[in-house]
Amino acid sequence: MKDLVIWLRQNKSLISLNLKLNRLDDKAGSKLCIDLLNNHSELQEVSLSSNLLANMFCESLAEFLRVNKSIKKLDISCNFIDESNAATLKDSLEFNENIIEIDVRKNQFQPETEAEINEIVTRNYLKSKNIPYKKIGPQLKSKVIGGPDEDTENVNATANAQANTASNVNAQAAAIQKSETNSPTKINDNTAATNNDEAK
Repeated sequence: MKDLVIWLRQNKSLISLNLKLNRLDDKAGSKLCIDLLNNHSELQEVSLSSNLLANMFCESLAEFLRVNKSIKKLDISCNFIDESNAATLKDSLEFNENIIEIDVRKNQFQPETEAEINEIVTRNYLKSKNIPYKKIGPQLKSKVIGGPDEDTENVNATANAQANTASNVNAQAAAIQKSETNSPTKINDNTAATNNDEAK
C-alpha cells in the first residue's frame, strides 16, 4: 500500500485506478482516500469493488468527494459499508455534481438508500447532458400500473366511443343487407306486372 501511495504521488497523468479484489481493509481504504485528497488527484475513474472497506473508509471517501472535482465514475460495490454512513455519502454526492456513475451494490445499505444514491447520480448525469430531471411521483406510478386516474377515465371513454361506433356500423351493415335482400323481390314484382300488361 505504501508503494502504491508513493507511485500515485509521482504519477499525475493517471485517470483510471482499479484496485478491485485487492483485499484492502477499512484502514487502508481510508488512507488511500486521504492521500488522493492531499495529492490533488486527477483520477476520473476509481474501482474499489470487492474489498474489505467499511465505515472508516466511507467517511474518508465522503471527504475526498466533497473536494475532488475530477472523479466521474466510482465503484465501491461488494464491501461492508452500512447505513450509519449513508447520509454522509449522500451529502458528498449531492455536493459533487461531477460524479455521473456509481455502484454501491452488495454493501449493507437499505434498498431505499441505494435508490436514493442512484437517483442523485442519475440527476448529475442528466444535468451533464443538459437534460431536465423529473422524478416519477405516485400519480405517474398509478398511471403506469393502470390506477384510477384521469387518463384511465379518458381511455375508458374512448373505448366506449369506439364500441358505440362499432354498433352503429353493424346496424348500418344490417340495414344495407336487408335492403339488398328486399330489392330482388320488388324487381320480380315489377317484371310480373309488365308481363301481365303485355299479355293483355
